Formats: sequence, C-alpha cells, structure tokens
Amino acid sequence: MRAWPKDRTLKPGLVRVARADNHRPMAQTRRSLPSLHRLLIGGALAIGALAAPPAAGAATVGLWHMDETTGATMADSAGTNHGRLRRVDLGVPGFLGTAFGFRGVGSIATVASSAALNPGAAPFTATVRFLTNGAPNDDSADMMRKGLSTNAKTYWKMEVRPYDSGTRARIRCYFQGSRRNASVYSSGNIADGAWHTVQCLKQNRIVGVIVDGKLRTKAARVGSISNGAALTLGAKSRSDDAFGGLLDEAALDVYI
Repeated sequence: MRAWPKDRTLKPGLVRVARADNHRPMAQTRRSLPSLHRLLIGGALAIGALAAPPAAGAATVGLWHMDETTGATMADSAGTNHGRLRRVDLGVPGFLGTAFGFRGVGSIATVASSAALNPGAAPFTATVRFLTNGAPNDDSADMMRKGLSTNAKTYWKMEVRPYDSGTRARIRCYFQGSRRNASVYSSGNIADGAWHTVQCLKQNRIVGVIVDGKLRTKAARVGSISNGAALTLGAKSRSDDAFGGLLDEAALDVYI
C-alpha cells in the first residue's frame, strides 16, 4: 500500500483568503467549512467580472468531506447524493481532517445520478482539493466527472493532463454542452506533492478553471449539460483514466 504524506498542515491556495468565525484557523473547526465553501464558489463566478452572476446565488447539491475511516460509503453532507467506494484508502491525513487515497486503476468513488446533480442550463462550479506526486502515465486521469462520451450527449469532467514529455501535469476542465464543447487548461505544474484547490466553472458565456486562486477562462456558450450517468471521483471508470493521489473536500454547486 502506498505511504501517503503525513503532513496535515493547510497548504497555501485558494482557501488562504478566508478564515473561520472569530478568526480561528480553518483547521480547527469543521463547522466553518460551509461558509468557506460558499466564499469559494461565490468568488468563482465573481472574479474578474466574467459575467453577471445569477441573482439567487448557489445551491450546494453535493458536498463530500471524505472523512470516512471505515465502510464503503462516501457521505454527502449537503443532501442524499451519497457515493460508493471501491478500493479507496480511508483515513489518510488530508487537506482538512482526513482524505481518500486513490491507488490508480480500480480505485473509484461513484455517486448515482440524480436531478440535483444535473445543472442543465444553470451555471455551476465543481470543486476538489487534491495532492498528487506525479503526472499520469496515460493521457489523462479523472478527478471528478459526470457523464462519458459513450453514455451521454452532454457531460463535463475535471482531469489531470501530463505535459512537458510527461514530467509535469496540469488541470483540464472540459464541458460538452448542448451547443458545443470547450475546454480550458490551468498553468503551472500541480504534480508536486502539495495540496491544491481546483475549481471548474461554467457560466452562460464562459468556462474556466481556478487552481490555487489563479483563474483562466475561455469565451464559450456551451449550452445545457444534463445526463443520467453517475458522477465519479478518482477515475473515469474502474479500468480507465484513473487518478493516483489524494482527494478531499469535493463539492458541486449549481447557481439557481
């Protein structure tokens, strides 16, 4: 079994801009996470005045703390979109509390499709904290996605892509909508053994990626995204595009 890093310290990143109530460090309280999470997702649509955000704000439709230490269930703290775990290491020191360790091929967390997990035409943001030590051996490794080209006409994914002859890696956010597809890449190497925060975001006129507060966008009207496929974390499937590393504090937010 892989020896995961034991450092529990919060690393610099997008979350460094916020602290919990009464100025307590985020590592001291789980209850402060929802307010921090809303700050992150609100900022994702507001940064750079990309587009006018929806008036009603965001609904967190999935929030997976990944703090389980036994069993095969990944609890959804925002609702009933619980997941099933397969060959995932539990109780690993994480970004906040504990995390899940994904070993590569065969490791996956699967959440059954639901109406709440389908944003349709609404803007949405997918967020996850991750740590990985190396670039994927394959052409990509999926951290979070909903839908495949083989089972859905519209889908989205957050993946790690190798570059520089496979010595480094970056994030790609990909969206296949009802109108067109679009993707956007992060900058800089993220396969460095440190914790990072990534967000993939879709608005009416743009798509974007934020890694540790660094935003990159592309103008694109991709249209509506909905499908009946499962949401997966850590892999595309049991046998394909598997991620090797740690995932923690994943979320999906839809702006209604």
